[in-house]
Amino acid sequence: MNEIFPMRLQKYLAACGLGSRRTCEQYIADGDVSINGIIISQHGTKVVEGDSVCYRDREMVLLRKKYFVLNKPAGYLSSNSDPHHEDYARDLINEPEKSSLFHVGRLDLYSTGMIIFTNDGAFAQKVSHPKYEFEKEYFVTLRQQINEDDFIQVQKYGLADDGEMLKIKEVRFLDEHSMHLILKEGKNREIRRICYHYGYTIDKLHRIRIGEVLLGSLPEGSYREMTEIEISSILERGENT
Repeated sequence: MNEIFPMRLQKYLAACGLGSRRTCEQYIADGDVSINGIIISQHGTKVVEGDSVCYRDREMVLLRKKYFVLNKPAGYLSSNSDPHHEDYARDLINEPEKSSLFHVGRLDLYSTGMIIFTNDGAFAQKVSHPKYEFEKEYFVTLRQQINEDDFIQVQKYGLADDGEMLKIKEVRFLDEHSMHLILKEGKNREIRRICYHYGYTIDKLHRIRIGEVLLGSLPEGSYREMTEIEISSILERGENT
């Protein structure tokens, strides 16, 4: 038997590029997944070699795992579909089977910089899970002069906003209008919400790092494959703890 089997059903679906394990668990709970023609609703069900696994009558086949870093320009959506937009970040990746790729680390429409695209659901889940605390680093330029105390206060004590606690792990001031901010979780529009609270207008919000993976000098709108070292730095996080 192939050494990767038996495999939990949600892990198998994620490895087929259907989505994160959490998303695949929901598909299972919704009754959208079958093994050998039998609808499965239990997350712990195992797939063995030779099983026919289907999602809504579409057979799921394990994909060769792909990992890309993209430098997203402003005006491109991180998501893969929206009836109100035509420009999607994934369309900048010119690769076979790119339809199986999904983003890891969303950026809003006007933010730029690093997004990871992959078809590996387990990888995506690990980067996104708060317990692994992958740092996300941003270059930020503000229209107004920075009052350093504003961001030092958020770093020390956090900022309560709309029922969430926003927190900066580290701030490095570059000049009167620009800085590097490092977040651990990266809640929805976290930096924009912090800046808005203090009355700042953001001119540029550009992500340059996720974990140990750097955007580097990759040109805007371009992409590259991740190195084995970069992939391992994500997948091996927390394995020995």
